Amino acid sequence: MRWLPLLLLALAACEGPTDDDDSVGEPGPPAVPGECEDALQDPWTADLLAGLDAVGGLDSAYWADHEADAFATVLFAEVDAGTCAVLHRGEVRAYGLLPEPPSMLTPLFGYQLPWTDGPDWVQPLGGASQQPAEWVDWLTDSGVDRATFLPAHEVTGVGFPVSALSHLQIAVHEGFHVDVQAPAWFGRPEHPWPSWDQQPNRSQLPNCYADAVMEQTRLANALEAAWARDLPGALEEYDGFWDARGLRRLDLAGTPVTAADGSSIDCEHAEAILELEEGLAEYAAWAMLRDAGGATDAEVLTSLRATTSEPFYKYGAGQALLVQALDPAGFPQWIQTIAASDSHTAGSIEAATREAINALR
Repeated sequence: MRWLPLLLLALAACEGPTDDDDSVGEPGPPAVPGECEDALQDPWTADLLAGLDAVGGLDSAYWADHEADAFATVLFAEVDAGTCAVLHRGEVRAYGLLPEPPSMLTPLFGYQLPWTDGPDWVQPLGGASQQPAEWVDWLTDSGVDRATFLPAHEVTGVGFPVSALSHLQIAVHEGFHVDVQAPAWFGRPEHPWPSWDQQPNRSQLPNCYADAVMEQTRLANALEAAWARDLPGALEEYDGFWDARGLRRLDLAGTPVTAADGSSIDCEHAEAILELEEGLAEYAAWAMLRDAGGATDAEVLTSLRATTSEPFYKYGAGQALLVQALDPAGFPQWIQTIAASDSHTAGSIEAATREAINALR
C-alpha cells in the first residue's frame, strides 16, 4: 500500500491522547459516527484518504495560483442507518451520517456546485450538480460550498476495472474541474482560465481523433525521454508527435463539430477546447499524484499510452507534463499564455507547447 506511512499516522491519531499528552482538552480530529466505523475505516477508504492527505500536503501551485489543498472531496458509503460520509479538504474536515445518498453524475462521481445560472451550454451541469439540502447544510457547516462526491469503496460494474490509483486520480481530476474550471464556466472565475473554453459536442470528437495512435505514442515517448533527462530524445519524439498530428488533420478537412452555440467548428478548434478542458484536469491530477509519491512515472506513462475514444485527456496532459519536465522555469509562463488567451488560436495547449519546445532548440 503506497500510503502506508501516512495511514499508520492517521490510525495512531485516532487512538486518542494519553494521560501525559499535552493536547488533552484541545479539539481532536472529527469523530466517526458509530454507525459508520466499519464503512469509513476499511482499508480501501483509508488508502483513499491517505492519498488525499498526501496531495493536500503539497505546497506547490499546479495551475496559476490554485493550491493543491484547495479542492473538497466527499467519500460516501451507504449503510442501514443512512449514508456515511467523510469530507476531505487538505485534511479530513468532517464525518457525517446523512439520511439519503448524494446525487451522482456517473457511478464514479458527482458534484455539488453553488450555481445553476450561466451560459446555456453549462446550465445542464449546474442543474445536475445540486445535492439534497441535508448535504448542502453539512458542507456549509464546514465552510465548503462545492465538492466532488465519490464512493468510498471499490467501484465495480462500470465496464472497466477501477483500481485504487484510478479512484484517487478521478478524485483529483474532478476536483480540478470543480474548483478551477467550473467557476469560470458559470461566469464567476476565481483562478485564471481562458474564456474560449466552451465545450462543443464531445460525442463528435472521435470523428476527429481517428487513427491517432501514433500521435499518442510519440507524445508519451517524448515525456518518457524528458523524465529521463534526454533532451534530444524528447525533442525527436515531440517532432514525431507534431508530424503525426499534422498528417491526421490533413484527412479531417471538412469534418464538422457542433460548437456550444450551435455553430459548426473544425476539428482543430474542437480538439483545442477538449484538450484544454479535460487534458489540464488530467495533467493536474497526474502531476499532483506523482509529486505526492502516489503515482510512479511508469504508471503515468501507462495511462497516457492507453487507447481511448477520447484521447484529448492524454494529449492535453502529455503536453503539459512535457513542458513542465523540459522547462520547469518557463512552465508558469506556459500556464499564463493559455490562461490569459482570448482565442484557441492564441492560447491552445498545442500552440503554447509548440512555442515552448521551439525555444529549447
